[in-house]
Amino acid sequence: MLTMLDVQPEELDEAEKTFVTNIREYGWAATHVAEEADLLGFSYTTGFWHHFGQPELILFSLPPESAHQIFWIFAEAYEAKQTFPEDQPFEGVLDQWDVILKTVSKGHYPCYVNWSRWFYNGEDFPQQQLFFPAATGDFPWEPNAPEDFVNLQPNLSKPLAK
Repeated sequence: MLTMLDVQPEELDEAEKTFVTNIREYGWAATHVAEEADLLGFSYTTGFWHHFGQPELILFSLPPESAHQIFWIFAEAYEAKQTFPEDQPFEGVLDQWDVILKTVSKGHYPCYVNWSRWFYNGEDFPQQQLFFPAATGDFPWEPNAPEDFVNLQPNLSKPLAK
């Protein structure tokens, strides 16, 4: 698969060069999108698929520093050839809470992961969303999850409504 790593540096602008340099150096890069008036903040990876053969990750409503630390945990695990289950809770990422990974529906890619789409020249890469529970231990789709918490993690595994 051709990626932007295959492009000559002089064909890239400065932001693109920096992005590609990070992927060359670390195997991946993180993009953090700040919260705005009606848009949740979110963070996602680019390079996990190319470097580790593992899905890219996206998560919502955590500070960039926290998201970046979580991505490093996954990068180190993937480097050690560890894998994680999908659609079931597992531990080892957040100190006291399980997390769940769900596959992101590709219809959401244009809204959320444009650097990844650019890097991979399209949408031929898997993306998983990392969900964390509320303080009650409930995930956003569970009946006892606090309503304000549910809105902090949109479920991108569901296809876009037509």
